[in-house]
Amino acid sequence: MTYNVLAVCENGEETFPLYPVLNDDILVTGEVLDGGFGEPIQVSRVVIRRRVGNGYKTVMETKDLAFQVWITASRVVFYCKKFEKGGGWVGWGLGGLAVAVVANSVSHAIAAKRRKGKALVGNLRYPWISNVMFSPRAGFGTENDVRISFVDGTEDSRPECDITFSIERYNDANRVARHIVDRIIAYRYASGEEMDADEQRQFEELRTSGLASAPQKGRLTSYRIPSSWRVPLGMTTVPAAAPTFPPGAYTPSSGIVTEPVDPPVTDHPTTEPTAQELPATTAGRPEFCENCGSAELGENFCTECGGPVVISTT
Repeated sequence: MTYNVLAVCENGEETFPLYPVLNDDILVTGEVLDGGFGEPIQVSRVVIRRRVGNGYKTVMETKDLAFQVWITASRVVFYCKKFEKGGGWVGWGLGGLAVAVVANSVSHAIAAKRRKGKALVGNLRYPWISNVMFSPRAGFGTENDVRISFVDGTEDSRPECDITFSIERYNDANRVARHIVDRIIAYRYASGEEMDADEQRQFEELRTSGLASAPQKGRLTSYRIPSSWRVPLGMTTVPAAAPTFPPGAYTPSSGIVTEPVDPPVTDHPTTEPTAQELPATTAGRPEFCENCGSAELGENFCTECGGPVVISTT
C-alpha cells in the first residue's frame, strides 16, 4: 500500500485513519478531536511528491481544481467534490493504484455521473507531520504556498514525502503555516505521549518562536517539528478531548491510551469555501483599510475592496 495523502474515496468506505470518512451526503465526517471545523481555506493547486533516490518525484498534481482545506484541532483535511471538472489530473486511488481522472473533452454530465458518491479527500494527522514550510507570493509567476512533510511508513522504504498547496492570494502563507504548527504542538502536548527533556526543550523553543522571517523569492522557510511518527503510527495515544488553543507550556501528560478505532463523529463541515479563521493579531493591526477606508477588515484582507491588511511589525 502507498499513502499519498489524497485519494478518491466513496461514502461508507473504511478509510480511517489514513483518509477522512465520507457521510451519505459525500461530505467529510467530523471527528470529536477535530473540535469543530470552522471556515475552510480556499486552495487552487496541490502537488504531492515522494523522495526517490537523491531527489523528489511528483506523484500527483492538480490543475484548476477547487479544494477546501480545514485546519482542525487534530488534523489538516483536504476536500474536493468536483474533482473531475476542468483540466484533469492523474492521481491515486486507495491502495496506491494509479487513477487517471478525465480529460478536458469529458462532458460535465459524464463527469458528474463518474464522481457520484465519491470525493477527492485526504488528511494529515498531527503526529505524522515532520515539517511545515511556506513561501509567500512574491510577484508574477509565484504562488502563495504552504508545504507539509511526512514519512510514508506504509512502504518498507519509508520515503520522505510532502504536499504543497497554493492558497488564495490575500491569505498569509506564513500565518497559515504557523497556525498548523501551533495546532501540532497543542495536539502533541495533550496526547499524553512521553517526551524526553531534549524533545520538550525543542518543542518549547518552537512554541515560543513566533512567526518566522519570510524567505527569499522562490525559496521556502521551514518550521521543523522536533519529532514525528511515520504514517500511520502515533494513533495509540490521543488527547482525551480536542486540545485547547493556543498551546500553553508543556505539562505532564493528560492524554489517553487507546486502540485506533472509528472515531466518534460530529456535524460535517460547511461546504462553502471562505477564508480560514486564524488567531487574531492585534499589535500593529490597522483599524481601517488603506485602500478604501472601510472598517470591515478580515484577518488578512478587506471585505469591501479585497485589499490586503498590512500589519506593522515595528
